[in-house]
Amino acid sequence: MLAKFLEALPTAAASPFAFIAYVFLVATFGYLTISQYRLRNIARIITAVPESDRAALLAKEYNTTPTAGMTAQEWIAARRQALFFWLAMAALMCALIIIAIAFQHVYAVT
Repeated sequence: MLAKFLEALPTAAASPFAFIAYVFLVATFGYLTISQYRLRNIARIITAVPESDRAALLAKEYNTTPTAGMTAQEWIAARRQALFFWLAMAALMCALIIIAIAFQHVYAVT
């Protein structure tokens, strides 16, 4: 069964559904890379701004303010973690689609 699954992986990876998953993964990676770059710039700039004005800077750049009790630095860290989470989810979905297609080929052959 494992040998058949491994033999089906190249076929599954060439599937149109896998291509859509690849495009989705590349688009997600591109969006997250740009978001990380922007977040890094804000984190660098925000250290020069007084603590009382940091929420206003975030509101201007991201159209949001940190929730009550959360500092601007904590919001940036939480946003960074959320971006990594979505990148991991996109990679996982891409892998699951390819694995599902491979299993479909394995069971269609037998």
